[in-house]
Amino acid sequence: MYLNTRRSRTFPAALRIPLTESSFLGYKRACVSTFSRPIDVLKRLARSAGAGALATGVDLAVLTLLASVLGLGPRAASVPAFIAGGITMFFGQKYFAFRERGKAPSSQMALFAGVQLVGLGLNAALFEGVMRIAPNAQGAYVLVRLATTNIVWLAYSFPVWHLVFRTRNKPNQELLESGIVIDP
Repeated sequence: MYLNTRRSRTFPAALRIPLTESSFLGYKRACVSTFSRPIDVLKRLARSAGAGALATGVDLAVLTLLASVLGLGPRAASVPAFIAGGITMFFGQKYFAFRERGKAPSSQMALFAGVQLVGLGLNAALFEGVMRIAPNAQGAYVLVRLATTNIVWLAYSFPVWHLVFRTRNKPNQELLESGIVIDP
């Protein structure tokens, strides 16, 4: 059995890498992506939803505390509440949803913040688009916000978070000894 390094039917012997059955299986295990098992993705999606619900609760609790109890205006209270919710979201996604424990949080936090900023723009654009297309939805703006936010979460945030929190599989030791270099 050979690992084809090109998609061509014929290729020079120098480009053929002999593999044993066990090393080929190790190669396949080393290259498995995070989307390989749909049940795992669905479980991660449910955990991600739970982390998002917790972050929303923290956001609203801080907003309520600052605006209602401490007398800070709702607009001024919105910024620290959003930050508290965002920090909760990061740690909830990292440790609970994606169960990522290997990397230092600082580098992932910067990537996560970038993803969240793009998500914020997408949320704003989608919400505005729906409100313009369906002027009758003005009275149901909360439902529109929930729907558009969930669309952005499912179509953008959740898939991109897989890149932020991806764990690199360690190659099989037998593959390393055989001279095959894998960059997962």
